[in-house]
Amino acid sequence: MNYIAKKIALQEKNILNHADLYLDYNNRIAFHKNRKINLTVKEFDILFFLASYPGQVFTHRQIYETVWGKEYFCDEGNVTAHIGHIRKKIELDPRNPVFIQTVRGIGYKFTGLRLYFIVYEELFIHFERTMSGLLQLSA
Repeated sequence: MNYIAKKIALQEKNILNHADLYLDYNNRIAFHKNRKINLTVKEFDILFFLASYPGQVFTHRQIYETVWGKEYFCDEGNVTAHIGHIRKKIELDPRNPVFIQTVRGIGYKFTGLRLYFIVYEELFIHFERTMSGLLQLSA
């Protein structure tokens, strides 16, 4: 799919909502936990692109060519820097990101809501085991 086709496909999605993250492509607005996030044009485009395909892994090249619309010239630092800025703005702990995950040696993927469910499920299982152990001790 060429650059123009990808841009049109992204624009057709218009609004994305993942857990506490809301992205409106047409108005170029992003909210996290009902707080407006100030993203640069490229940051918004990268985030919207990744969030449009949750779970799919994209290389630096794929992200660069889709967002910048130019041929990639082996400059991983540009994409990496933008991802870092996005994480600082949307992640509770940018060193342990929930929304944008690094796939070592390949690139990045957006996980969003799916990862929240996994984290909550693990917390629930831990809570359930703890409560079960406490009930056994009190019996």
